[in-house]
Amino acid sequence: MPWEKVGPEHKRNIKRAGMLLDLDRCVGCHSCSVSCKTEHDVPLGGFRMRVRYLEHPEDKKIAFAPLMCMHCVDAPCLEACPSKAIVKGADDRVLVNESKCDLDQECVK
Repeated sequence: MPWEKVGPEHKRNIKRAGMLLDLDRCVGCHSCSVSCKTEHDVPLGGFRMRVRYLEHPEDKKIAFAPLMCMHCVDAPCLEACPSKAIVKGADDRVLVNESKCDLDQECVK
């Protein structure tokens, strides 16, 4: 499971979500975005993750950086969501209530 315990240096011993990505192997194919969309039944026009294209200014190489929910402790998307479809679960995971989401996408701007 992609959960790891936060060490004893923290006051609360909670579990945090994590995912390991090998950016050297990412070719920008967006299959991770499509898989996430399929797994969570995200409606047409919306994605929960994106892939950024990063150009190296000197040698014109392109790198790719998949961006997904980081389950932030102080998640800015909670305040940005006008329909209050994004909530924090009891285990500190950031959850999206699809039935409340109006696809306004203020949370990803």
